[in-house]
Amino acid sequence: MSPGPSRAATPAPARAPLRLRIGSLDWLVGSDEAEALSREILPGVPDLAPGPGVHVIKDNNVRAVFSLDAVANLPSLIVKRYKLPDASSRLKRLFVGTKALQEWRGSQAVLARGIPTCRAYALGEPRGGEARSGSSYVVLEKLEDTVPVVSLLRELLPLVETELRRSSPDRLGTIEDETRARVARDPLARKKRSRLLTLLAGLTRKILESGLHHKDFHTGNVLARILPGGDLRVWLVDLHSVQTRPLPGHRVRMLAKLFLDLESFTTEWERRRFLRDCFDIEALPYKRDLERLHVRVTRKTASLRARRQRSRTRRCVVRSSRYWSEETEAGLMYHLRAVPPARVEEALSTHAALLAGAGASGEVLKRSGSERTLVTRVRMAGSSPDERLDLCVKEHHPRGLMDRLRSLLSSRGRDEWMASSAFRVLGLPTPEGVALVERPRGGASFFVARFAEGSLELDAWLETAFSRSGEASDRRRRLTVLETTAQLLARLHRLSVYHNDLKARNVLVHPEDPTRLLLIDLAGVRPWRRVDRKRRLKNLAQLDTSIPYSVSRTDRLRFLVLYRETLRGTGSSDDSRLPLHDHARSVLRAGEGRVNYRREGARGR
Repeated sequence: MSPGPSRAATPAPARAPLRLRIGSLDWLVGSDEAEALSREILPGVPDLAPGPGVHVIKDNNVRAVFSLDAVANLPSLIVKRYKLPDASSRLKRLFVGTKALQEWRGSQAVLARGIPTCRAYALGEPRGGEARSGSSYVVLEKLEDTVPVVSLLRELLPLVETELRRSSPDRLGTIEDETRARVARDPLARKKRSRLLTLLAGLTRKILESGLHHKDFHTGNVLARILPGGDLRVWLVDLHSVQTRPLPGHRVRMLAKLFLDLESFTTEWERRRFLRDCFDIEALPYKRDLERLHVRVTRKTASLRARRQRSRTRRCVVRSSRYWSEETEAGLMYHLRAVPPARVEEALSTHAALLAGAGASGEVLKRSGSERTLVTRVRMAGSSPDERLDLCVKEHHPRGLMDRLRSLLSSRGRDEWMASSAFRVLGLPTPEGVALVERPRGGASFFVARFAEGSLELDAWLETAFSRSGEASDRRRRLTVLETTAQLLARLHRLSVYHNDLKARNVLVHPEDPTRLLLIDLAGVRPWRRVDRKRRLKNLAQLDTSIPYSVSRTDRLRFLVLYRETLRGTGSSDDSRLPLHDHARSVLRAGEGRVNYRREGARGR
């Protein structure tokens, strides 16, 4: 009998996942892979550790991500272990379920809407007594040969400095100069740049049109693959924060989250074009609705940027991927993960020996009469360059009743530790903070930072530089330092950072590269505080009265002009609208009563 007419094959409906109980976990597994997964992978998931075929991608106090090599009939897999670090996470689990469950549901919702993403193979949740406090697991498809879009952005998208100085001056310098120069000369990179932005806009449009909201939608959660023909393809990942019922303001928030990453690599015009590509222009009058949306997204981006900066700054006082905290014999210690606590305790012992006059490797840098602040340089030997440390240890003691009461809330060492973290987040130059140690009950606090080898204090450097013969090269170096200092001060004020002790001796200059400045003595720094006109004038007066007399009035006016030009157009200050001489007189009045000093010699810090 002859076969009947051929019919188009119809896809078989997806079968319901199977429920399995393996060890202390209840598993929900796709039926097609249930046998292989339950035999090869799932029994060992709770005990995953780096080893043959198992690679750690990420491990912090929130989750651990492992990559498993292909075994049996299974492809390469990604296993995510979601932890419960605090009580708030446990309380949240009671209402919305585990994060692994949210990722499983998010994967199903995204795939059902035709948005490219990785497939979820299995979901594991604790049962019994561990249901509220145990870790949850999700097994995902591994997308081979993919990289986060943020990595491609760093390689393919050059910074257009002229546009970025106007649209986002605070994000300059986030990409290496060599990468920017190489990409600017590479036509193929420019073509990939345009294609990548188009694909990213298309993915964003799909998410918006499908009625989904990704609460953590940024360039790190979009993976890209360069195909053999040179084209690109993108996937959406990290779906535990996907919501299927977004609120009206979620669209703006999701776009602002993405713009927060894009503003480092794109110009204002490109972001406007990106926003236009995310919507149907025929249904949206561009001159009205889209422009209004752009304004809302821009404002939300600024709000998210400030929130992210504060959140990342606070990571230095919690256990995170970069920092660690623990109780030690010396007191409560916060330190970099890369520096063991034993090395910090060794540095404190050497610091105490130096202050006692015992023979130790280092020197005493500052010892005030009241001994409120004691500063030493500690050299620590090691078997390798990474283990050899050159540190600056600052010991703060509260003096007086008000100082002791204040130290119960926040010690001066903690203020300096937090300011050091804020400077790192904001990209401001300062020696890297290594550790903070606080003694109990309002006792002494210790701030440990890297020592800036060979750097000179700004007043000492200027005293030496302005006393030399007037050669053209020396003149250019002096003007370069003044220009860099003025731009750094303007940047502090633009970022709403106030340094209440901004004297020239608290600015370090590298002798070989005068453009490399470092700010020190951060105990009085107040980040994210409104820097009003009175505080701006105070900082200008502090610098004016602390630099040597050898700096001429013309050079001081030139410094003020550079400061005003840097702030002009940023909306951070109205001082640039004042006549120059009126502004200069205001600075002089703010400096009345301050003692101008002249320092002899140059001491390294």
